[in-house]
Amino acid sequence: MLLTQLFFWKYSVDENKEANLEGELKVGDKIILKNILFRTGYSDILKESLDNLEKITQTLKERKEVNFLILGHVCCTDSGSDAIDRRTKKFNLSVARAKRIYDYFLSHGIEKERMDYKGLGHQFPLGGPSKFDRRVEIEIVKIN
Repeated sequence: MLLTQLFFWKYSVDENKEANLEGELKVGDKIILKNILFRTGYSDILKESLDNLEKITQTLKERKEVNFLILGHVCCTDSGSDAIDRRTKKFNLSVARAKRIYDYFLSHGIEKERMDYKGLGHQFPLGGPSKFDRRVEIEIVKIN
């Protein structure tokens, strides 16, 4: 379970169970990808996140039965709105970050039929330090 501890924060639709990509999953489970960091105001993935992202990708390659949605979140905005992407000047930073992870998975061998992405802005803050609201999650949508 070392991989689970290092690379995922876990929660499940069942309050009595924690979800992780290595264990038993059910539709609706969400896994927060731990230590996936972005350049402030951009969708650029920081270099120190690449090892974690590669390990997560390997786990997803092994779990071919799992279809998932990549959910992007941002911090520090009002009323659940999205943050501005400094590159495009559009209020879609959570979408851009989710798409960046989608593109990474796609370019590293995860089939596009298994995944999609969506930005949720600042609709679901975790209630702790704002750095934890800047996150990407995987939601399980189908298990074949």
